[in-house]
Amino acid sequence: MKARLTAALAKAPPAVPDGSRKLRISDTEIAGFTMEVWPTGGIVYWFRYTAADRRSREIKIGKARDISTDQARRKAKELRAQVSLSGDPAAQRDRLRAIPSFADFVTGQYLPYARERLRSYRDHESFCRLRLLP
Repeated sequence: MKARLTAALAKAPPAVPDGSRKLRISDTEIAGFTMEVWPTGGIVYWFRYTAADRRSREIKIGKARDISTDQARRKAKELRAQVSLSGDPAAQRDRLRAIPSFADFVTGQYLPYARERLRSYRDHESFCRLRLLP
């Protein structure tokens, strides 16, 4: 479905068809700017684009209860400009997700290293388990 996404549309969105999990409404002005309506009444704004590597990407802008339609529209325009300048807005998010957490580092790298090289491995393991990880 296509329509101009406005505050009035967000206040009184169309009903989600029976048998559907959600209804997506695309904006007629900004390509890729969509509003997702859930049967529970929740509304989420999204921006969809095609990255330089020809992959279709999608970024969640925010929930309608947190931001207004005008704020979501401004953010979609910023993202559209960034994509036009050969940028990939989702790449930063992906880089941050690729950074392991402290718990992943300790269990995946440090403790296996300590097991092989330290005689006091049990002390290190218990210290990490009891003090650092919680």
